[in-house]
Amino acid sequence: MPWNEAMLSGPEKMALVQHRFDEVYGEASADWDFRLNEGAFGNPSIACAIPQKLLNQLKHFSRRLPCVLN
Repeated sequence: MPWNEAMLSGPEKMALVQHRFDEVYGEASADWDFRLNEGAFGNPSIACAIPQKLLNQLKHFSRRLPCVLN
């Protein structure tokens, strides 16, 4: 996401992120879960998204996996 000098609230920033994804991906992004990692002042930010169904499935299966990182 390019730098935006406007002072936006958290919900306004997320609405902008969703709008940008809608511009690129259209209706496919309607049910996606969005995240924003804001860059330092004056720098761009990174936005990402994942379909909500896929995220829910990943959460479900990760709870069922044994911990192997000990």
